[in-house]
Amino acid sequence: MRLTEKDDQGNWCLKGVRWEQLRVGQVLTKDVEEKLYGALFKLMAYENTKCSPGDVENFIELSANLIKLVAEYVKKCRWIPVEEKLPEDGTYLTTLNGELVGQKEPFTGMCGIENGKWDEEGCVIAWMPLPEPYREKEKPAAGVGWKGHYRGRFEKIE
Repeated sequence: MRLTEKDDQGNWCLKGVRWEQLRVGQVLTKDVEEKLYGALFKLMAYENTKCSPGDVENFIELSANLIKLVAEYVKKCRWIPVEEKLPEDGTYLTTLNGELVGQKEPFTGMCGIENGKWDEEGCVIAWMPLPEPYREKEKPAAGVGWKGHYRGRFEKIE
């Protein structure tokens, strides 16, 4: 929630408080006092985070990159019905018709496709790419803080 807004002349002011209400000689109403206290309390909370405005900008940039990364991951890791699209030749994680093994419910397995034909012809309902193979986690380089370690990984998104 914003603490500030533009007035009719385009000047920034505390939300709900006109500049005239803050001039010398004006009596502060209970409403104005509460809004000033609320704004100062939020400023204190912000300062207690020990974040600089530059840190906040970096967090916003990092968040945007994380959102892109998650969106790409979700897009990549969804079931794709075979009626919608067939994959390139290879092996895929598939949802197969249960009738293949004599059961009512579909089940998940791996199946190959070559030249548009599945190994289990007529049984594949949907597919998705296999995940990347397991790799040992990369350790941050000595002298690089957590921001530098993770920031470099997320800034590679185009």
